[in-house]
Amino acid sequence: MIYYLIFLLLTCFSFFEVYYKEERHVEILIFFSVTTTALVLFSGFRLIGFDYDNYHLIFDTVNLSNYTENTIEIGFAFFIEIFHFLNLPFNFFLFFIALVSVGIKALFIKDFSPYYFLSLLVYYTVNFLLSDMGQIRHGLAMSIVILSFYDIFNKNKNGFFTKVFIAYLFHSSAIIVFPAYFIANIKKITIWHLIVPVAAFLPLLFIDIKGVFVPLAAYLPAQIQSKIAYYTTSEEFGQQLGFGLTMVFRLIIIAVMYFCYDDGIKQIKFYKQFFLLYIYGTLLFMAFNSIAEMALRFSNYFKILEFIILPMLVTLGRTLIEKHIIIAIIILYTGWSLYKLLFDLYTSIEYLPYRNLLLGN
Repeated sequence: MIYYLIFLLLTCFSFFEVYYKEERHVEILIFFSVTTTALVLFSGFRLIGFDYDNYHLIFDTVNLSNYTENTIEIGFAFFIEIFHFLNLPFNFFLFFIALVSVGIKALFIKDFSPYYFLSLLVYYTVNFLLSDMGQIRHGLAMSIVILSFYDIFNKNKNGFFTKVFIAYLFHSSAIIVFPAYFIANIKKITIWHLIVPVAAFLPLLFIDIKGVFVPLAAYLPAQIQSKIAYYTTSEEFGQQLGFGLTMVFRLIIIAVMYFCYDDGIKQIKFYKQFFLLYIYGTLLFMAFNSIAEMALRFSNYFKILEFIILPMLVTLGRTLIEKHIIIAIIILYTGWSLYKLLFDLYTSIEYLPYRNLLLGN
């Protein structure tokens, strides 16, 4: 199966990079560029994927005069109008979105990851297949938000809010990113910055508070109101996530990052900002836990940072054995993520068998 073949190749390249990072840097960079290009083609010219048929219908029917009744954001509708004006087909539309979405994430990996292929492995299994080969509006919005993280690092407030607003025009869930600038610039972190908010939000993993969101939504834009109303009543998207392995893994990452905080600040650029952004995403996952789709959509803007954070933790390993243990955990985590997607009764039919326009099938 091609999905597992890609997983195995990325795993092998990851080990190669760990052992030959310095002496084979040029070759690794070339392999990274080729692999990224392959992922763009893999996503851009696919004939399958989560929401593929739905987005095909959106492309054929949505325009700037009817986007609101189709609950599509104006930025995405404008994007569609451009392709209609140029008389370009749906698969070129997908290719262009893949080029932008995957390209931005690859650039972010190149700029901040200590291990490119380990980052690609996490990105491929945790984000790429579901977002950039499925929920493409959300995947595109995440890429624009990633660009705004550069502004957080450089303390460019205007640039940050401009980019997040643009992301909001493509997917309204990006509204949740606006507070991130202030959270990422908290000057001092203590153990109480972790214990107090986590303890305060922890009960929300066990209490269903769907009824609270509907009246609060009245103060939000109409686009968001309609989506909240849909998610709170949907059996498919509105179930409570509870306290599962995903939550456990997030808390473990936060605990390890705090334990390694002093070394991380000394060795890794913008370690504090990555840490705070990831904490914010975890708290969002907890706060909106009663509505699965909202919890995932909101928190994924920051969960995606795992493709930088997890390789960071490898560099903080003090011995070769520690590094190998961390890499093994990452491989198990990514393998589990891929397994969940491909063997889930709901999503597997959207991805199997894989078909691509360039392969003539």
